[in-house]
Amino acid sequence: MADAGTPVTGKRTEPQLLRQLQTKERPAVFVRWDLVCLYATTARQSQALVQVRHLVDMAGTLEQKASYYLALAQLMELRQHFADAATCYLSAVETNPADPGGLRRLEALLENHPGIRHRIPDLMRQLWKCRMAVERAALHAVKTPPP
Repeated sequence: MADAGTPVTGKRTEPQLLRQLQTKERPAVFVRWDLVCLYATTARQSQALVQVRHLVDMAGTLEQKASYYLALAQLMELRQHFADAATCYLSAVETNPADPGGLRRLEALLENHPGIRHRIPDLMRQLWKCRMAVERAALHAVKTPPP
């Protein structure tokens, strides 16, 4: 905990978070997400990726898993690993088609970087399946009244 008026730096925060992870002082999912944010904002995307991959494995719900795939995709985009980002977006949509955000981001990525279409085997079929899954989820949401 920083003193009032003292900025908290990454050098001070990282050891605290790693200690919290080791001692299980806080739930690991929260500590790992804090590490992701720290690493991403301090230009250490490779370390952020490691933490997000742990979060994908730890996800308790499909919605959580999909949101972690989205985070992975965005980190991959920051590293300019566009084919890997597209694969992560596909995983997000396949995991939770009720959230069309991953599909929109995937389509924008493919529009901005059309060359990656040839680097992902069977991409167009996977994209079509994702579009259909998102449409089905949207139709189901319309037909199902809220509780």
